[in-house]
Amino acid sequence: MKRGETLMNTAILNIERAHGRTTERQITHIGPQVMAPLKLKVGAYARVSSDSADQQDSYISQVRYYTQVIRENDAWEYVDIYADEGLTGLSADKRPDFQRMLADCRLGKLNRILCKSVSRFARNFYECVMAIRELKMMGVTVLFDKEHIDTAKLSDELEITIQALWAQRESISLSGNLRRGLRMKMKNGTFLPSSTPYGYTLDGRTLKIDEKQASVVRRIYAAYLSGRGMQDIADGLNREETPKRFGNDRWHTSTVFYILTNISYTGDMIWQKNYTTDFLPFKQVINKGEKARYHVQNDHPAIISHEDYAKVQELLTQRREKHAGSAPGDHTFGKIVVCGLCGSIYRRKVTNNKPYLVCRTHDRGKSLCPAPQVPEPEIEAAFARMWNKLRQHRQEIITPMLEQFRTLAGKRYKYNDGIRQVNKELEFHSEQVLVLNRLMGKEYIEPALYYAQTQEINVRVKELRALKAGLMERDQTGAVVASLESLDAALDAGPEWLEGMDADLFAEIVDKITVLSPEQIKIKLTCGLELTENIQRMVR
Repeated sequence: MKRGETLMNTAILNIERAHGRTTERQITHIGPQVMAPLKLKVGAYARVSSDSADQQDSYISQVRYYTQVIRENDAWEYVDIYADEGLTGLSADKRPDFQRMLADCRLGKLNRILCKSVSRFARNFYECVMAIRELKMMGVTVLFDKEHIDTAKLSDELEITIQALWAQRESISLSGNLRRGLRMKMKNGTFLPSSTPYGYTLDGRTLKIDEKQASVVRRIYAAYLSGRGMQDIADGLNREETPKRFGNDRWHTSTVFYILTNISYTGDMIWQKNYTTDFLPFKQVINKGEKARYHVQNDHPAIISHEDYAKVQELLTQRREKHAGSAPGDHTFGKIVVCGLCGSIYRRKVTNNKPYLVCRTHDRGKSLCPAPQVPEPEIEAAFARMWNKLRQHRQEIITPMLEQFRTLAGKRYKYNDGIRQVNKELEFHSEQVLVLNRLMGKEYIEPALYYAQTQEINVRVKELRALKAGLMERDQTGAVVASLESLDAALDAGPEWLEGMDADLFAEIVDKITVLSPEQIKIKLTCGLELTENIQRMVR
C-alpha cells in the first residue's frame, strides 16, 4: 500500500469514529529503514629522513600509494595524508605532521592510520609504544604494511614492541656508523666541518679569509685586550650596525664570547669539541675529555696570532675567576630568567660565596635598569612551591584547562584544508624535481635549463613550506593540548612533595621566569600556563 493511500484510510477512519461509526481496524506495517553503513575515517602517515632524490621518490610514492588505496575503498572515508620530509624518526616533537595527525586523532577525526612500516612511524621505542597506546585508548588503529601488523588485531604489545625496538636499534647502529666515519675522517685529516667560522668562506675544501668579516674579528680581539667587556663590545657593534652573517643585525655577548674562544682564528682547528651521545635521546654535549679531540695545526690562514689568542684566554680566565660562576649558560637558569623591566637575561654571579642572578643591563650600570638581583636559592624555593601547589591541586587546575582546550581544538581545525592543499602542491613540485633529475641524468635537457627550473621550483617549495608552517602556527591549540597532557603526565609521575630544587623537572616543565618586582616572579610553563610566586627575600 502506498503512503498516500495509508494517509487517506487513516483520515476516513478518524471521521467515522467522530460520527460514532466503527469500522474494521486497519494496521499498516512499516518495515525497518536500511541505514547506510558508517565509513571508517582513514588517513596515512609517511616520512623520509632526508631530502635526497631517492628519498623524495620514496616520499612521493608513499603519498600517492596511500591516497589511492584509501580513496578506492568504499568502506573508508579519506581524511588526509600526514607526511614529514627530511626529518628524523627519533623525536616526535620535531615532526609537525606527526603531531598534527595525533591532534586530529584526539579530536575524533581519524579511526584508522596506514603506515609503510614501524620505522617510518617512529624509530624511538618509547615514543612509538606510547603513541600506539594513546591511539588504542582513543579507538584509533594502525596498520603497518611491511610487518603486516594491525593494532586492531593485537591482543598485546609484544609484536609491536619487538619491531619498535628493532627500528630503534637500527637507527642507533646507523648513527654509530656515521659517527665512526666522521672520527676516521678526523684522524686522517679529511674531515670537513658542516659550517665555517665567522670571518671565513669555504673555497672548495679550503677555508679562505673573508676580509670584511675578518676585520670585525680583529677589532673584537683588540677591544677585549684593551680592557673592554664583551657586552660593551657587542653594544658598540650594534650602534655601528655592523652586519653579522645571514642577514642578522644584532650582536650579543654570547656571539662575542664565541669568537674570543674560537681557536679557528689562529689557523688551527680542534675537531670534536662537541659530540653526540651514544644512546637515546641523542644529545650534543661539550666534550670534556670523554672522547678524543683532534688538534690540527696550520689548517688554514690565520686571522689572529697565537700570542693574542693566548692573551685573550688568560684574560677570560682572570675575569671568570673574579666573577666565579658568571660564564654564560653554565647553570640551571641560563637564558631562562629574564628582567621584567628591560627584558634582559639574568646571569649568575657569586658574591661572598653566595650565588645570585642579576640583570645584565643592571650589572652594566644601576642607572640603566633598577631591577634587583635575586638570590638563586629563592628562585629554587619558588619553583618547589609552585610544583607542590600544582601537584596537590592538579584536578582543580590542569584537568579543567585540558578539557577546555580539547573542546576549543575541535572548533579550530578549519586550517586543515589549507594544509592539505599545500601538501598536494609540495608533492607536485617534488615530482617535478625527480623528473628533471632523470632527464638531466639521461642528458635529455641542457644543464642551464635544468638549473633554472630547479631553482624556480626550490623558491616555490620554500614559499610553500613557510606557508604551511604559518598555517600550522595559526592553530596551536593541538600543541597546547599535547603540552598540557605532558605536564599532567609529569605531575602524575613526579614526586608528591618537592623539598628542594629538581633540575630535571625544572628543565622539563619551565619555559621562562620573569622577575616582576623585588617580591614577585612569574613562572611560564612549557604549556603556556603562567603562574606568579612570591619571593621571601630579595637583595638589591
